[in-house]
Amino acid sequence: MHQIWKELVQHVKDDYSPRSYLLTGLFLTLLLFGNYYFEFKNDFFKGISNWSYLWFNGAVFFLSYYGAVLIKSGTAPFKNKDFLISSFAIVSIATLSSSLLFARVWVSGFSQMEQYYVMRILFNSLGSIVVFVGLGILFYVQDKGKVDGFYGLSIRKKHNYLPYFGLLLLMLPLLIGASSQPHFLDTYPMFKANRYQSVFGLSLQQMTAIYESFYLLDFIRVELIFRGALIIGLSRFLGKDVVLPMVVIYCMLHINKPLGEAISSIFGGYLLGVIALYQRHIIGGCIAHIGIAGLMELLAYIASS
Repeated sequence: MHQIWKELVQHVKDDYSPRSYLLTGLFLTLLLFGNYYFEFKNDFFKGISNWSYLWFNGAVFFLSYYGAVLIKSGTAPFKNKDFLISSFAIVSIATLSSSLLFARVWVSGFSQMEQYYVMRILFNSLGSIVVFVGLGILFYVQDKGKVDGFYGLSIRKKHNYLPYFGLLLLMLPLLIGASSQPHFLDTYPMFKANRYQSVFGLSLQQMTAIYESFYLLDFIRVELIFRGALIIGLSRFLGKDVVLPMVVIYCMLHINKPLGEAISSIFGGYLLGVIALYQRHIIGGCIAHIGIAGLMELLAYIASS
């Protein structure tokens, strides 16, 4: 834990400038205000086609990421062809992996309730396939020999993973407090078994266990794209400036969640981004992210039972 704190303090000292942090904060505030005050995303999605959802996410992700890069680093990165190729590919993969609602046509042969359940599973698993295949191609074509491991997804004996379990303990009181809030229970648990009927001969308990397994493992995808590719992969172009643009696009991933969760993703994304930048791996982030998500699900099940 001491090492994580030391790296965080050092990064803030090296990276902080009033102008870039203030402008990034104003940029994020504008994006969040537009979404939550006007309920833009909720209203926009009423009756939207699945492909329009993909294009909407793409517009939000590209605008937020490159807008933040411009604020933090100016125009210099946009003159680097390799940065443009890698960043465009990574943001495209992030967009596609987060916008797979159009996969509904693949399960049209099932009953309505079976389709609903299978789509929830597919949304998590297909996103992971898109990220691993897409980043695998990018790694071998563009980044092999230039990036640590497979964008930081490597387990090494020299790394100490115990501090990340300490982070979970620090978060537990906050999560317990959040679990009593109505907005939290509107969203969590992600799989609300009381809305389902038994399908494929599975009990509701078995359906819950299968869904939660896919849901929690999907956070490896999230860490690989946001902390692995966007931090470790692009730090050779942006250096320490790589963290804030990742934080902005990561926050946009959460704009369909409660406002408190979107705001907390800014601070959580910043911390995990600094950890990945300094330690050159994402395993700790995977432990923290899966642990926090699992605790949120567990506390929501307890609170709603």
